[in-house]
Amino acid sequence: MSTQKTQTTTTEATGTLGIPKNPETTEKPEPRTIVRSLLGWNIAMYILALLTPVSTLITLPSLPAQVPAHYGISGEVDRWGSKYETLTMSGIMIVLLVIWTVLELVLIHRTIHSESEPDARRSIRFFIFGGICIFVLFDVINTYILWMSKTGTTSLNMTSVSFAQIINIVTGLVLIITGNFMPQAKPNTFSGIRLPSAYTSRETWRRCQRMGGIAFIMAGAIIFICGIFVNDETAALTVLLTAIITATIALMVYAPYAARKYGAIGGPIDSEDDESADIPQAPAMK
Repeated sequence: MSTQKTQTTTTEATGTLGIPKNPETTEKPEPRTIVRSLLGWNIAMYILALLTPVSTLITLPSLPAQVPAHYGISGEVDRWGSKYETLTMSGIMIVLLVIWTVLELVLIHRTIHSESEPDARRSIRFFIFGGICIFVLFDVINTYILWMSKTGTTSLNMTSVSFAQIINIVTGLVLIITGNFMPQAKPNTFSGIRLPSAYTSRETWRRCQRMGGIAFIMAGAIIFICGIFVNDETAALTVLLTAIITATIALMVYAPYAARKYGAIGGPIDSEDDESADIPQAPAMK
């Protein structure tokens, strides 16, 4: 009987793979508690997602029958279309909202069975924040489109603030804010720096998210400053793409390095205890 009790205790202390469980995941959160704690975040996301359809429907009656539908590289209108084409962005937003809601429900289902309440709430909040950032960006783009349509602007060069500047300013702010949230992300398959090497160990994951936060903040700062001072469309777009590509390459280089240096620290990521059993496992680093 003593042997059986010892085996039971050992099984409780480890996962089915024989890997010690993360002590933070022993207390499972209540689904209702998680949902209630994230209600404010979800309300904010839904308001931002529905802002584009609502504002478009309100503005639509006052728009001219024909509005600028596309601007060429030179910044001049090269195609006119019906004012009802402005509803396209609204349709995209609604589809994105449905997709994001479904993914959030899947994430909630996974995290409530695998993480402690603070960790589960943090992971889901980070995912919702990603949706908020996307919807804010689309709201800004849609507002700019509606303004151009209402005023009948035939050239992007006629505006004091270019479209690229607006995109850079908003994108820069989103990256800076996201970079501050990123170090809080726990091992998952939805958000954060999810390179295979990042899953080598818990410490490797933590280091990769920290480096990701730094890279995002630096790239965001460069893009934001560019948005303020650079009015040229081509130059602004070049800075935007260069900053994002550079940050991506830096993270792709850093992740294997972190796996080699910190792969034996913090314990392995147990696929049973973390959010998903299909987390990609990196090969052992020598």
